[in-house]
Formats: sequence, C-alpha cells, structure tokens
Amino acid sequence: DSAKSRIVELQRQHDNLQRIEAELAGELITTVESFTALVAADLPFLSQERLRRVDFLQQTVADYELVSAEKLRRVLEGLQVELGYGNNVEINDGTITVNGGQQLVQFFRPGRLGLYALATDGARAWIWERDSGYRELATADTEVVKETVEMVAKRSITALSNLPVALPVEASDD
Repeated sequence: DSAKSRIVELQRQHDNLQRIEAELAGELITTVESFTALVAADLPFLSQERLRRVDFLQQTVADYELVSAEKLRRVLEGLQVELGYGNNVEINDGTITVNGGQQLVQFFRPGRLGLYALATDGARAWIWERDSGYRELATADTEVVKETVEMVAKRSITALSNLPVALPVEASDD
C-alpha cells in the first residue's frame, strides 16, 4: 500500500510539472512577443543587434527540441541585455538625413531618455521622435545637448543639464 501511494504521489508531481512546463512555454511566447513589440517601439539604436536578438528569441521559443530550462535561460538573458540599455549612456559617430542630405553627427543616447544627434561642429542638434524622425532643436537646447555630450565624454566639468525630452508616444491597441 505504501508503494502504491508513493507511485500515485510521484504521478501527481509528474503531472504537475508537465502542467507548469506547458504554462511556462506559453509565458515565454508571450514574453518574446512583448519583447519584440518593445524593440519595435523603442529608440532606433543598435538596430541590427537588437533585431538579431529578437529573431534568436523567436526561434528559441519555437524550437520544440530545446528544453524549457534553456529557453527560459535564453529569454531571461535577452531581457537582461535589453534592460541594461536603460542604464547606460552611449556616444558614437554616424550620419542622419536632414533636408535631403547626409549630416555627420555624434549620436548621444542617455539610457532610454532620448536619442540625440549633435553636428560634428556642435552648431546644430536634433532629437529623434517616433512619428517624425529627427527634429532640429532650438539653439538653447542645442547648447544643452553639446554641454551634456562634452560632460559625458569627460571633455568638460560635470554639470547639471536640462536636456529636452520628447513626449512619450501613446501606446496603440494594434
């Protein structure tokens, strides 16, 4: 009788684990869908790297030969990398298209606060906005962006800045 009750208990635990694994699979799919939407709606930085990560995670959750624990590990690792972008400041060189031409700029991204482009001569600056792309900033705001880039690049004394911030885009129901 003790052996039978132990078998019944083990079967119950096994069934419970299978249910949890099935629920985990659904949660991972939902998480990767949300992750994909976040990357699509976010600031346009490291686009190729982030799209490769999205593709990798979509393939991961669709891979029926991969064990659930590995799927979970990969999804959590991808989320950790993405969340880290909100905590770092990045400055790099590139070009933007303005007034039909290419403009050499320094991109400045303070976390997810905004994406700014500063002309290499420091005379003009732009802020990226979801609906319209890069919008040129007023002279006073350009100076703030220039000072902030100088400060972050450690070419000037640290000071408080008043970076202009784009208004958040309302979430759509699509």
